[in-house]
Amino acid sequence: MISWLTLAAGWAFEIAAWFALVKGRFADTVKLCEAGLVRACVSNAGVQLTLQASSGYARMGDSRAGQMLAAGRDLLNLLPEPEHAEHHFVLTAISTSSTPRRSTPGLVPTTRRLKRMHAR
Repeated sequence: MISWLTLAAGWAFEIAAWFALVKGRFADTVKLCEAGLVRACVSNAGVQLTLQASSGYARMGDSRAGQMLAAGRDLLNLLPEPEHAEHHFVLTAISTSSTPRRSTPGLVPTTRRLKRMHAR
């Protein structure tokens, strides 16, 4: 099991990489992700770091973007299924409906989405 300190370090690098990405500092994004991956090990933070690195590489036109996506998929496959799927969220299209929502617009609990997918 990964320690909370290791996981926190991975997420710290991920958020720094995200800020670099949205500020257009793509080389910094990749450097931060690579440094974070050393610390994050096999974790959700590690998966996210590979995706951020992929975005940085893609925006620089670097072919390593695809390699990082594949690495993220491989890392994700090593993780166990979440124990409490109801605590996880997925991004969905934001509704333009005037109906009030209980959750943040654009976020729907995973289990609700899975039920809709299986009902089809």
